[in-house]
Amino acid sequence: MSEIVYFQSSNLEPYPLEVVGESRYKDNIKSLFTELDLSDENGVDKEDFFAQLILEDKNIYDPNAVRIDIEDKTVGYLSRQNAPLYRQLLQILDFKNSIGSCFASIQGGFQLNDGEIADFGVHLDLDLSKPLKIITPQNISGTKSNIFLQINSFRKKHSKIFLILIIIISFILCGIIAEISRTVQ
Repeated sequence: MSEIVYFQSSNLEPYPLEVVGESRYKDNIKSLFTELDLSDENGVDKEDFFAQLILEDKNIYDPNAVRIDIEDKTVGYLSRQNAPLYRQLLQILDFKNSIGSCFASIQGGFQLNDGEIADFGVHLDLDLSKPLKIITPQNISGTKSNIFLQINSFRKKHSKIFLILIIIISFILCGIIAEISRTVQ
């Protein structure tokens, strides 16, 4: 079995890497949700998935193919443009035969007028325009769910810092606007 490498969140734009071919795996994606999730008229918008990026060297259509699985179900592939780039980044890190793992989000799947379920969109929290950051095994302990919680708490901590900065800037701007309005009167 291949080693699993956990990638740190891109932390800039949420889920910047688009997965392709999801329509072929609609039943697999649909099985990740309950009927209640799928009954929402806007479909689903869920971010708490752990995706695995699996190299498919023997794929007859593309020897650079990178399959995306969530909960051991195929949900799509990296695009033909992104797959070789991902492989190159893995090779630079000397993890060329490893399975990558990162956060994923799924949107869509609302019910159409004819009763069918619309296609889903799957995005990964990886930015292939920069070197991949690996979360080392020393920083992770426990089961898959514990790993998810540890990584997610890291993400939330950084999100809180960003939110605090926005609040501080808002207070400063309110003070400036109040001072300007007093000066004008």
